[in-house]
Amino acid sequence: MYGRCDYEDSESAPSDEEERTADDELWFNPEPVKKEYNDKIGLPRNIIEKIMLLGSLNVYVSSSQEGMLKIWSADNLKPLRTITNGSGAWITDMVVMAQQPMAVFALDRRRVLFRSAEGRMSFDCLGRITALENAPMCATWLRVAENDKLLFGDELGILHTYTFNDEWGGERPREVFGVSDKKLPPGMSENTPWMLHNDWMTSIKYLSHSNSLITTGMDSQLLMLDFEKRQIKWSGNEHANGIYACDYCRSYNFIVTCGLERYINIWNPFTAKTMGYLHGHEASVMDVQVNEIDNQIVSMSTDSQIKVWDMRSSRCLETIIENTQREPTRATIYYDSQKEVLLAGGDMLEMWHKRRAREARTAEIAAMIYNPLFRQVVVGEVDSLVMVWDLDTGEDIFTFSDTHRKSKITCMAFDHSLRRLLIGAQDGSLRFWNFNNGQVLKEFVGFGQGAEITCCLCMNVSRLNYVAAGGWNKKVCLWSDTVWVATENIEKNMRGHVDDVTCVCFCAPSTFVTGGCDSKVIVWKMDGVIMRILKPSDHEQTEHDYKVIRGIIFLKDLVRTIVVSVADGWLRFWRLQDGELVHELFADNNGGTGPIAADLKCTMLFSADAKGYVKVWDLTHCHFARKDIEPTKTPLLFDFRAHHEPIVSLCFVDNDNLILTCSKYGTVRLWNSVGARIGQFGQHSLWNVKFPTTWKTREPSYLIQPLIRQDPDGVFSTARTPVRTTNREFRLSITKATSSYTEEDETSESRDEAEILSKVQEEEKLKRLYEAKKKAVLDPGPPHLRLESWYTPLLNAYERQLAIKKLSPLLPLLPEGLSEIAKEKAHIVAAERSASPLSVTSTRSKKKKGRSTPAAPHSKHELPIDPDQRSLFQ
Repeated sequence: MYGRCDYEDSESAPSDEEERTADDELWFNPEPVKKEYNDKIGLPRNIIEKIMLLGSLNVYVSSSQEGMLKIWSADNLKPLRTITNGSGAWITDMVVMAQQPMAVFALDRRRVLFRSAEGRMSFDCLGRITALENAPMCATWLRVAENDKLLFGDELGILHTYTFNDEWGGERPREVFGVSDKKLPPGMSENTPWMLHNDWMTSIKYLSHSNSLITTGMDSQLLMLDFEKRQIKWSGNEHANGIYACDYCRSYNFIVTCGLERYINIWNPFTAKTMGYLHGHEASVMDVQVNEIDNQIVSMSTDSQIKVWDMRSSRCLETIIENTQREPTRATIYYDSQKEVLLAGGDMLEMWHKRRAREARTAEIAAMIYNPLFRQVVVGEVDSLVMVWDLDTGEDIFTFSDTHRKSKITCMAFDHSLRRLLIGAQDGSLRFWNFNNGQVLKEFVGFGQGAEITCCLCMNVSRLNYVAAGGWNKKVCLWSDTVWVATENIEKNMRGHVDDVTCVCFCAPSTFVTGGCDSKVIVWKMDGVIMRILKPSDHEQTEHDYKVIRGIIFLKDLVRTIVVSVADGWLRFWRLQDGELVHELFADNNGGTGPIAADLKCTMLFSADAKGYVKVWDLTHCHFARKDIEPTKTPLLFDFRAHHEPIVSLCFVDNDNLILTCSKYGTVRLWNSVGARIGQFGQHSLWNVKFPTTWKTREPSYLIQPLIRQDPDGVFSTARTPVRTTNREFRLSITKATSSYTEEDETSESRDEAEILSKVQEEEKLKRLYEAKKKAVLDPGPPHLRLESWYTPLLNAYERQLAIKKLSPLLPLLPEGLSEIAKEKAHIVAAERSASPLSVTSTRSKKKKGRSTPAAPHSKHELPIDPDQRSLFQ
């Protein structure tokens, strides 16, 4: 599958939606259009009808309506030779044969056989059969066990077969052979014609694995034939009008056809019934081809629009529009799987190279969850498509669709065994699925027709399984999950919210918590009784939209505390034991907080927002159990931008210390524990989480100076005191909480204050130096000459201190086994090339004096040597 473009993480980078829109327009990189108006093949009236590849000669051959054959270089589309076929009649089809490269069929009821000598493009005429009874319209060549056969269909729907034996391909004939005279070239014989269609035959396709033929005609019939027994297996009549072209996909075993209708039919080759349709063209579809390597279908309509479809999701990935002021002229397409290029023929020959894009993207995503049992990431798209990815490599494992009969997916969850996937939909349906084969296992009914389910949850209480869901009906519904039951009826309807329910969280062993748009956080018992209602702070007076509860997580190791993410940007910590608000944290996220997550040890808290930023908070010094000690001001470890669109899901993989993020418009990315990007699911190259050399980046890109240092094993190690905040009261509160502050420490307060003041002064000095350096590097010039298109992205990149590739000096490549003196001379030569004339003299003298020493120091004028290159000379 062709992927999407990847942009660097900068403030000026386009959004995820802009990336998706831009990439939908073009996934092939076009070659410069080859126009030759002084040549007949380039005239608008001379339309290219067929294109094919001669692999042995590395050339393309195109045929036109004026009866001309033109040979093009397969590397750069350079025209090599032009051949006129006989009297110049319209060439309807071409086919490549095994021993002789090509056969050409024309509308003047003749067939010409050309021969090209090995290694050169002579294209001598091997034979010409004239006076055919009907005009040939389409052809194919096939090889069977006994001999070779050439098949073509004519204007009356009759299939003709010619057989070639060992005598074929001798000397060039001296006479013209005619079918009407019953005289054929040596080694060639004609079989009995076979009447198949009531109108002209448009295409013939041979299936070698079943020795079958597929034929289409303008009588709107698709025929599957047993070629050996000369019998019709089945006939498909799903098209209302004529069929133009067909193709077969061996990997997924389906037939694709197109015709006068504006859609493409997908057929089951066993039942002769259509399995689906591809809608999107605005005119009749003329040609269709299957690209099995990339799981795509390429089609072209009469308005010269070329569309690329994903055969797995039935989506249009790309549309290529003809850039011309005249009427549409494209008449045929050809996909070369060997060179991975797409060609189109009209009044000129066009070529698009397949772009090896770096990331694949999908449609709008509803939810993303991680399965630690199978180490798989399950992504649910809004359009009822579920994708399963491998965490270790980023490989696409399985995809299934239409999970709720074309209703949109809204939420997902795993059961306690992690083997079943619970999916909720917009129409109020809730089902269990086997996410490894796409089979529905159970359905939960009774939530309400038309009431959207926004959150769902699976619970195991005292060895009994339950399923809870909430949504637009302002109720929390509870079902029992019994064994071997296909349908479960609702067990409890719990009322407590006065607005939509948005999130739910299980708090083991026997309670669960829900949040809604009414800003209420309700703690429920399993019998449906409200245990307590957690209300926000009394001083909060915000609008309704900012009171929405976005997410709830349970921190078991922090005295059974829950963290509530509110749309106004606050993270509130509630103790379930007594319902007390023990801590409030203003996340200061852009556009309000979104999903939140935490590790199992409850030492880190992750929060996301509507602009794609992720913040990581330190919870190691939180004391929620003791009421006499104020909780620590939770320091921010680091933050980075994971996406350019709202983040809808956030997960932390505890076993590997990895972060999973998912944006609204289809990007699912994997990060390591310090924010270095490993990759994006669907990108062209796979990764290995155990080998950093396969990652996208090995160094994180922070928005601020992080308060962490990374141990060799890649685990977080937090700093004692934050250095990015200058508030004295805030710093002293951290010191009190982390050091069990007592009255005896009062004597050291002045010393701490002096240290903080010196750090503040040092930070201000560095800030002034930084601003001066930025002004010197980024001189925008006069306001009337400032170009925001280049200055703003450069300014953002400079302020974020993006990584700059370091260029290592040019050093001589030395063979192995040299002495130390020879290696030392190589360093001297490198220093002479990079230093000034004065420094060269000093460098030489220092090197000569230092030869007796084990390692002479480098000159200050010598360029720094990269550590990887330095190892080559030691």
